[in-house]
Amino acid sequence: GSSKQREALVGVEPRDAVERLKDGLAQLAPQAASRNVVVLLEPLAPHLCNVIHTLDEAVAIVREVRSPGLQTILDSHNTAAEKQSLDELIGRHLPHIRHVHLNEMDGRRPGAGKFPFAAMLASLARRGYRGWLSVEVFDLEPDGETVARQSLEYLRGVASDR
Repeated sequence: GSSKQREALVGVEPRDAVERLKDGLAQLAPQAASRNVVVLLEPLAPHLCNVIHTLDEAVAIVREVRSPGLQTILDSHNTAAEKQSLDELIGRHLPHIRHVHLNEMDGRRPGAGKFPFAAMLASLARRGYRGWLSVEVFDLEPDGETVARQSLEYLRGVASDR
């Protein structure tokens, strides 16, 4: 869900909110798996939410729940709290990454800033990632069609440079 839906409420310690989230996911994941659905736990940047900021934290929950109905997502926009390089993150957590969102740290389209998409795509390709890649943007100026076209052109360009 959105960052505010997952945030620890006033008066609740973030660690307690994480435990509640983990308990809820442990109940949900087997039901999701029985229907061939995978719930993706997304780490969010600290300015967006006060729980689960890194892939390490998300994957720890995925491993504790131990269900094919729960995995994680790598979102370039939400890597602000990561201490490891993208290559290290992908190398450590690829078995649990089921989807990748591509956007700049400020939410604009890929290529409108300085995020190292070429390195990210190269690392994913080198490790055999075959899941979904999607562009998730929060700025559709000048319009959605132009942003989509520019994103695709940019990503094809950096992917072909490898």
